[in-house]
This record gives sequence, structure tokens and C-alpha cells, in this order.
Amino acid sequence: MQGKRVHRYHGFRKTVELGIVLVLLLPGIVPSLGENGQKTPFPILSMSDILYVGGGGVGNFSKIQDAIDTASAGDTIYVYYTSSPYFEHVVIEKSVTLVGEETFYPEINGSSLDSSLDTILVLADDVTIQGFCITTNPGYYYQAAVKIESRNISILDCYITGNEWVGISLLNASSCHIEDCELFNNLIAIHLVNSKNNVIQDCLCHDNADGITLYQSSDGNQLLNNWCARNRFDGILIQQSSGNHIISCVCENGYSGISLPYAPGTFMRNTSLVNNYVNFGIGSSSVSDFYCDIDTSNTINGKPLFFLIDQHDLIFDENTEIGFLGLIQCQNISVRNQFFSQNFQGVLLAGTTDSLFENCSFRNNDGHGLYMISSQNITIQSCSFRDGFWDGIFLYDCSNNVFNDCSCQNSITGMILGMSHQNVVQQLTIQDCDVGIKFDSSSGNLLRDNVMLQCGVQVFGINAAEYENDVDTSNTVNGNPVYYLINQTNITIPLDAGQVILARCTGCVVSHCSLSNASIGVELAYSSKNIIEHNVLADNSVVAIDLDGSDNEGNIIRQNLLQRNNYGVDVDSSDLNVFQENTLIQNGMGFAFDASWRNTLIGNIIQDGSYGVYLVSSSENTFTGNLVCNLSLFGMYLLFS
Repeated sequence: MQGKRVHRYHGFRKTVELGIVLVLLLPGIVPSLGENGQKTPFPILSMSDILYVGGGGVGNFSKIQDAIDTASAGDTIYVYYTSSPYFEHVVIEKSVTLVGEETFYPEINGSSLDSSLDTILVLADDVTIQGFCITTNPGYYYQAAVKIESRNISILDCYITGNEWVGISLLNASSCHIEDCELFNNLIAIHLVNSKNNVIQDCLCHDNADGITLYQSSDGNQLLNNWCARNRFDGILIQQSSGNHIISCVCENGYSGISLPYAPGTFMRNTSLVNNYVNFGIGSSSVSDFYCDIDTSNTINGKPLFFLIDQHDLIFDENTEIGFLGLIQCQNISVRNQFFSQNFQGVLLAGTTDSLFENCSFRNNDGHGLYMISSQNITIQSCSFRDGFWDGIFLYDCSNNVFNDCSCQNSITGMILGMSHQNVVQQLTIQDCDVGIKFDSSSGNLLRDNVMLQCGVQVFGINAAEYENDVDTSNTVNGNPVYYLINQTNITIPLDAGQVILARCTGCVVSHCSLSNASIGVELAYSSKNIIEHNVLADNSVVAIDLDGSDNEGNIIRQNLLQRNNYGVDVDSSDLNVFQENTLIQNGMGFAFDASWRNTLIGNIIQDGSYGVYLVSSSENTFTGNLVCNLSLFGMYLLFS
């Protein structure tokens, strides 16, 4: 579709012109004179009146608002181009029609307004606005060129451009019609919040930050034959809204084509996504939110979009063209030798079981390479995940899946397991990620023979049981074994450790180890009376020493060198620990305490980083003889402490 405007809606103006002709044929009716001697029609004799703005005719108004204030419900206000731009704040509280002079598009300019005001605010029902250029609203927070807070409003054949925030905003609006408008160089072209059963049709939304956005229960709207191009973020975004239709739209050459987070019941047909950095994405943590009607008439760079629900016994191989693949409540699907790229998720699996992905490549997906929720008995074999933004592989509420002989590279996290249990992860190679494998409230998973380079393992849990995964020393960080100990007592960690994780451990010693260039050097969870001393921990992307979870008590961390880590020491919900004579140099954060009490810091050196000591909701901690110097932001910060 080209940027050339096609004006389709002149029906009303033809009616006006016909009325003018009829008036001129009536005896005793004398038209007023406009500028340059042109005749300006006197108000027609009908059920409603026409009021004129601009044009220099006798009795014409100079301001649009004055005409609105004078008008009665059902009247038409005809605005001449020759007196524009109109620098006004227009409030419409009557059911009127506001129409601009044919072919000229009178300009309503908001540049002189206070930044808290919309240029046109529509509060009445049954209003039509047609044939204007509405521009330069300076709003500071979601102000709009046209804001609608009513129902049955028509915005037709308008140019809307150069507004600081929103072009057309619908707030709690319904049964409105936006048609044949061109919106460009706004922050958001068209923005709906809690607005239902509206139609946006034949609009051009280009060169904005966002094209068309629907938020917060904006349900049952229809987006028909719109063109969204070169928008810096989303072409079309529907979030927390259901039952919307996207039909015969084009989203191209932008950052994101169509995004559907929490958008159940979306109906999508004959829509093309072309050359966006991220063409398509759909997200939720609930399988029911993925029940959408999206068929293969929709394409991504000419390839069909497969969004399958309740299908089984299908095979996709290298001979099948796939623009996107989503499998919802599917069973026994085999996918081999495919390439998935330039979407928010490379592949989506929701509630899917007993399926296989083999020898597939996932590249340049902006969110996740493989996104799995509530799926079981999936085998991912010999696949590569590269250059995704958040992660290569994401699991939520998944169990009994197998990941074998895969590689993950250049994402924030290689693989995330959230609330996922009894999965097998083996022979993965993960590199150039901040975190290699992250367990978040996930237990009972088995890791074997995984190779992590410049990254490692991270574990979160809300209780001790959620730290219980089977991770043996066949897993390595930078060629050295991971020591992941559970419920151990009086163990001395070998000097060859690449990473140390102690969960429910007591009396263990980590000494004279080099724990560097990983995600976390040492992590303690629900562990007490351990000694961490004389270690070198440098260049860890998350934290050098992490006391995570409650019941980390009575541990001694002393005489360690922590250098160039994101965080030096992070202490969460941990009490009665001693941090003594450690040297922290060039870390992003030196010490961070969150909900931690009665810890002791004595004789530590913290220098040449960004933050020294940071305490949130932490009390009765003791600081004695510490040197804090040369920090770029602050030495000590206390919040609710």
C-alpha cells in the first residue's frame, strides 16, 4: 500500500452542497459573501442549521468553539480553510457535525494550549468530525489531538500529525467510527482504553512511535484495512483486551508488527506483516488466553502464519514454509529442519504434549526463541537458539520435557525454567549470556553434561524445596565443575570449582577458589554457618556472592577479592552473617541488603564502583571500620532501614 491518500468519504459534503443549491433556488434567501467575493451559503431551511466559521462571510464565526457554543443539537458547523490555522481548545458537548471545507483540510492547531489539554475533546454522543488537519498538541501525558469520551462518534477523512502524545484517543468510548484518516509523527496514532465495539477502518498510521494500541478491556473492536508502517515500536498492539478483529491490515517496516499480550479471542484474517524487526508476538501465562482465531490467510513476509488449536499428528519439515508457529493444546506434532526468526517468539507451545522439535534454528527473536507454557513430554533435540533478547528457551509450568544437544548463545538468559519440574536438560552449550540456566521456583529438574561459557546457574525459590534440583559436576562453567550441594554438612569445596551453590547446607567451606566470568560465583540459600574466604570473584554478570532466600544465618564471608562484578554481595532475607575484611573494587553495587537484620560489616574496603552499601527494609545491622570511597553515585543509601 502506498502513502498516497485516497479520500473515500464525501457523502456528507455532497449533501451539504445539495442543500446549498436548494437554498439558492428559494426566493427571498440571500447568501452571504465569503472571501474573494465567493458566495457563502446562508443557513438552509431544514430541521437543522449550518453555522459557518472563517471565510469572512457576514455573520460567520471566527472561532470554532463559539460556533459550537451557539449551535443546537443536530446542527452542522462548516469551517473554512482560508482562516486556518485555528489555534483553539475545542470542547464538544452537543451532538453536532463539524466539517472542514472540501479538499482544503482546515488546520486546528494545539500548539498554544496548556500541555494538560486535548486539542479537541468530545464529551457528547453522536458527533461527526470530518475533513480537518489536527496538529501540534503539546500534551505531557496521553493528551490527544482528538480525545473521545462518549459513544457513536465518527472521525472521517482527517490528517492528524505532529502531536506530542496521541493522535486519536478513545477513553471509555463505544460504537465510534474512525475512517479514512492519516496519522503520522505522533507518539501514538490511535489509542483505545476501556473502549468497546469501535471500528477503525482504512486508516494510514505511519511514522509514529505506535500505530494502533488497544488497552484495558478494549473489547470487540474491528480493525479493518488499515496500513501501519515505519512505526518505531508497535504497528498494532492489543493488550488485556478480548474479542477484537484484525482484518486485511498491513503492518510493515516497523519495529513490531502485531503484538497480542493477554488478548484472548482475537480474530485475524488476510493480514500481512512485512519486514518488521519483530513481526508477530502473542503472550500470556494462561493457556486460555491463546484461544484466538488466526488462520493461514495471515502471512509474515509472504509465509503463512500457523496458529493451530487442538490439532494432532502433524509433520512440519523443511518443505513447509512457516512465518510463525503456535501450537495450542496440540498433540503429537513433529517439526524438523525449520528456521524460526524475526518474531517475538520463534515458536509458541501452550498446553501442547508429546511433540518433537529436531534440528531447528531459532534466530533473532526479540523475546524468546522457544516459549513453552503448561506443556509436557516435549523433546527438543539438536536445536540452536541464538540472538534472542530475553532467552533462548523459556518454560513456565512445564514438566517431563527433554532438552538434548542444543546450543544457546547471545541472550540475557540461555534457558529459564519457571515453576517447571521434572525436566531433563543435557548436553547444552550456553555462551555469551548473562545467565546460563535459571531456575525460578522450579525443582526436581536434572542437569547433565551442560557446558556454560561466560555464564552459569541461577536459582530462585520461595522455600527450600524449590532449590532441590539434580545438578552434578558434569555441568561446567568455563570448563570447571559446578558444585550444587543440597543438604550437605561440613564439605570443603574443591579448588577447581567454576561455581558453587549451597542449598540447606551447614558448615561447608569455600576457600581459595577462582569463581569468575560466570553469572554468580557463590550462591547460598537456606544455609547457615558456612565459611566463604580467600576467594577471587571477578567479572560475574549477576553477583559475586549471593545470599538468597531466608535462613541464611551465621555465615562468615571474609578476606575475599570481589572485582568488576555487577553486584559484589547481595543479601536477601538473611540475618546474623559476618562480612569481614573483603575488598570490593569496581563493582556496580558493593553490598546490597534487602529485608536483612543484624548482619555485621567490619573492615571491608569498597571503592571505585557505582554504589557502596544499599539497605532496603533492613535494620540493626552493624558497620565498623569499613572504608567506602571513590563511588560514582553514593557511598551508603538507606530506604526504610
